[in-house]
Amino acid sequence: MEGACCFIGHRNIEKASEVQEKLRKELRKLIEQGTTRFIFGDHSEFNTLCYDTVTELMQEYPQIKRVKFRKDYPEITESVKQYFFNGYEDNICPKGVAQSGRASYVERNQAMIMASDICIFYYNKDYQPKRRKESKHSIGTYQPKSGTRIAYEFAISKKKEIVNLYE
Repeated sequence: MEGACCFIGHRNIEKASEVQEKLRKELRKLIEQGTTRFIFGDHSEFNTLCYDTVTELMQEYPQIKRVKFRKDYPEITESVKQYFFNGYEDNICPKGVAQSGRASYVERNQAMIMASDICIFYYNKDYQPKRRKESKHSIGTYQPKSGTRIAYEFAISKKKEIVNLYE
């Protein structure tokens, strides 16, 4: 059986070497149990750490594949395909994600979760993103939810197996 695992986490990580050691141990266990597809998003230190660790393990486990879930460019030409596949064995823009505007990261993360058997998170439940203006011309601000928190709660609601490397 070919299992799949996705990675979602905060943009910045504390104690990266400790997190990477826990990740490496978890990945070895998953690979030994048959996980072969590792699904990545982008734009975070955690994503980069996971990508580098999976790439390193490919030397030992050549059967594993890196899959990029992108949030834009649903249709790509053959000439552009090389750019998107650079560093990945597969590259997907989930249906409807590119049309979701500002919610594209949320939609992409949910597609990653749905395509996975297990989700590896770097999620700090106490993390709060910076307050934001309601609009460009607004005086008021609001407290947004972290994208990682939204994804974590979604994974729980879908009863996915979760490993949280923050803990």
